Amino acid sequence: MQIQPNEKVSPALFIVGAASRSHAQVQGQLLIDSLINQIATAKEDTNKVMLLNDLSLTYYSINPDEGLKYGQQGLALAEQLDWKLGKAYAYKVIAGNYGYGKSDFPNALKYYFDALKIHEEGGVKNEVAATLMNIGIVYNSLEDYPKALDYMLRANKIDEELGNKSGVAANLGNIGQLYISLGDTAKALESNIKSLDFYEAVGDKNGIARNLGLFEQLGDKNGAAKNFG
Repeated sequence: MQIQPNEKVSPALFIVGAASRSHAQVQGQLLIDSLINQIATAKEDTNKVMLLNDLSLTYYSINPDEGLKYGQQGLALAEQLDWKLGKAYAYKVIAGNYGYGKSDFPNALKYYFDALKIHEEGGVKNEVAATLMNIGIVYNSLEDYPKALDYMLRANKIDEELGNKSGVAANLGNIGQLYISLGDTAKALESNIKSLDFYEAVGDKNGIARNLGLFEQLGDKNGAAKNFG
């Protein structure tokens, strides 16, 4: 989450680990009502933490103020239970509501870094990678492109080590978009070609469509760029 972008993020960038706008629109009020009903009868345990965080995540593209409310409730309960992974998830959904929903990038960074610390301490590498990418996306929104690139490359290195092809595909797409912002068309094209190859390998049609859109930005509407290099 990866995320569809907030207003300042280019369309190829998305928030990792968060629901997309289209997902939220499709699920919409039915999903929200279902989660609220489950929360109303849930015990004060880790399952309720997850329900609160899921509800916060669902709201971030619809009503971020409500999303923050439920995310803070999830965080408070996770702290009460001393459940670190629940806290990390709460930090991430709160960050998403701030960054994507409200364009409050300083608060988004604060909560992403809180989540990152927990995942690094716990050695949860896939979550470390996802959070690093989200941090990179926020820095992109702040137009701090060198810092954004640093975090994105760190995220991609971990996903490569883990053999996470879907993650690498998404990462390279984001990196390619960032290279456009940096004015490096050659590296943008190279990253996007690699991203497209990974998306095709895992059969992700949505990812393929995003990459084809980037090819259009790069003036390669026919996909001839796949012969790059």
